[in-house]
Amino acid sequence: MFCSLFLTASLTAQIARDDWVATTLTNFITNSANGGLWHTDAAQTTATLLAGQTTNMAGANAVAADENGFVFYGTIRMSQISIPNPCEIFQVIVAGGGIVLETQLTTAAIDTGSISALALRRNQIWFVTDAGNVGWIPKAGGAPTIVLNLPAQGVNGSGQSLTTNGREIFVGTSHSGGNPDPANVWSFDPESASPVLTQLAFLGGSAFAMDMARDGQVLVGRINGHLYLIDPLVQNQTPNQINIGAPAPQGNSNGTAINPWSNVVGNAPGYGSSTRMISFYDVAANSWPAQVNMDTSIPSGVASSHEEPFFLFGQGCTGANGLEPRMGWTGMPLQGQSFDLTLRDADSNPGIALLVLGLSNTVGPFGALPTDLGFIGAPGCSEFVSLDVSLLVLLQSGAGSSTVSVPVNPTLTGYRFHAQWATGSAANSLGLVFSDAVSIQVR
Repeated sequence: MFCSLFLTASLTAQIARDDWVATTLTNFITNSANGGLWHTDAAQTTATLLAGQTTNMAGANAVAADENGFVFYGTIRMSQISIPNPCEIFQVIVAGGGIVLETQLTTAAIDTGSISALALRRNQIWFVTDAGNVGWIPKAGGAPTIVLNLPAQGVNGSGQSLTTNGREIFVGTSHSGGNPDPANVWSFDPESASPVLTQLAFLGGSAFAMDMARDGQVLVGRINGHLYLIDPLVQNQTPNQINIGAPAPQGNSNGTAINPWSNVVGNAPGYGSSTRMISFYDVAANSWPAQVNMDTSIPSGVASSHEEPFFLFGQGCTGANGLEPRMGWTGMPLQGQSFDLTLRDADSNPGIALLVLGLSNTVGPFGALPTDLGFIGAPGCSEFVSLDVSLLVLLQSGAGSSTVSVPVNPTLTGYRFHAQWATGSAANSLGLVFSDAVSIQVR
């Protein structure tokens, strides 16, 4: 009975909110240190190798952490590092400075390569391998579903990085010097029956790491310690480097993650740098105020444990202009502050929209959500959120926004609600088409 109670208590104590976790590889260059999982607190003061390392952690190559503090990592496959389960995904439970449970989530190796990156999308764990497979496994574990293969899509570089805003999957690839691709930052629709890569940007070097930054922007880390923000709406764009004049102290960005709440980036250099540390970048100050050492093993990935402030879901229906109206946002849902919910690609005529705010995304006025609205004259459209508050918004050229103010109230911490647009359109007899939706969590 005592052991059972102890284990139950341990499983509820995870990596704390805003803490960081990093993966390192065994130093195959000098064999001077074993790899493993490291923990850094939110204050970014020290990095501590977690107790209870397993044999697979010597090849830990990619990492993700969810808002509940559960840690997920993927393993490398290389002749210099021998581990029992290369190219597989594991869940780790951490308590008291140590690993109390590791669970193998993949039923077998995904392919003959390495797990390069992980991203969490609701109940799915998405992955990209350096062999070029992009797909997911259930968060509870199971066989992989391969959604697309990069070489089959004509990509020359190998898969390196991955992130998601809920609607799109963003993939970063390595730079092929002899036969360069037209882009190495790509996106695709994971719900499509035949997903196709969209070219977003070409970096002058490999897109080694990715994460979702503020305002729906994609953060990308590359060689030489450069960090970029990519606009997910613009194809073939010139990437925007944010740390001009302040390159990463360790010289590379092989593992890069951002906590959008603090607007701080955690950066791991990879084996291309001799420095064995995680560095932290303050986006607003354009400076690197903290670095923490991780002995002589090779840093390979980094993640922050936090709730996502915004996460898209669902798919809108097409307006008379042939486009799907899409949600967006600017700002953060922080108490005492305000943020904007935005709309784009709506019909210009009649130029009105209804912003719907709902407390639920499971039950609405017509029953269980999502609800197909064909029965009221909007075939192909769906209601994704409950109709609790609605605001009329005037549009200009098919775009608009509405400001949401968040009051100060401790009971709102962790509060989640949802939003969706209904826009005027001659596309159906109802006179409305509907956007995708967004889930919002208050802090």
